[in-house]
Amino acid sequence: MLNKIKYFLPALLWAVLIFYLSASSAVTKIEFNLLSADKIGHLAFYNVQVVLLIWAFLRIQSTNLLKPNLLLFCWVVAFAYGASLEGVQALLPYRSFDYADMIANGVGALIGVLFYRFIPDTFLFLK
Repeated sequence: MLNKIKYFLPALLWAVLIFYLSASSAVTKIEFNLLSADKIGHLAFYNVQVVLLIWAFLRIQSTNLLKPNLLLFCWVVAFAYGASLEGVQALLPYRSFDYADMIANGVGALIGVLFYRFIPDTFLFLK
């Protein structure tokens, strides 16, 4: 069991990095712009989060293909984590809640799932 949990360590460490950046006062707020660096950052960070989750599940199973419900689970975990961090930001005096960030998190995670879903062979290099 513990042998399989180690594969989730990269996703966990990435989640810690996302938490640090989300709760840090050092990150400046960027005004809403669909293609701003802030939104692209959200897309990228949650895309990587899903890729790391998918990688972990690929490592602990015997096939190279994940079932759709497991891909949905990876997306839900990443999206829920992003939504909860937006809630945390609402409680911080130097941060704010932003629906656009939540959407960017979800879209970034979805891009990661779709990337795996339609090009699964590219994930073989991660194995």
